[in-house]
Amino acid sequence: MYGEQVELSRLSGKAVLLYYTERFPPPYVDTLKAWQAEWGRDRVAILCVYPYRTESWKMLAEKHGNPFYFLLDDGTIHGQYRPYNVESMFLIDPQGCLRYRMDMGRRDSAEKMRPLRAQLAEMLNEPIDLAEAHGSVRDP
Repeated sequence: MYGEQVELSRLSGKAVLLYYTERFPPPYVDTLKAWQAEWGRDRVAILCVYPYRTESWKMLAEKHGNPFYFLLDDGTIHGQYRPYNVESMFLIDPQGCLRYRMDMGRRDSAEKMRPLRAQLAEMLNEPIDLAEAHGSVRDP
């Protein structure tokens, strides 16, 4: 989805992964796209948030076939969640409570996403094989 307002309360009952990035193109879109396909939109809502309005962002959303929401931040998300680095990920449980936060810098690798994936799998009551988890995160 591009250009529409999304209220987190509308996503009640789903796990929500909020990916805030200032990098373009966002480096972990392929990993998150695979997670979305694995768990489905009915269980997990992935929101990829970018703070700058550009046409490139819209083209990226169209290129990836809208596997999840691509959103532009008007300052609300930044103000509420206070991302620390150029990239931050927030895992919100189906009841709307923040359960996990991960801040990533430019030099971090996808390997750092393992605990986030494990937290998401646990939240969805899915067993997770660490070898499989390793294969499901990849560097851009």
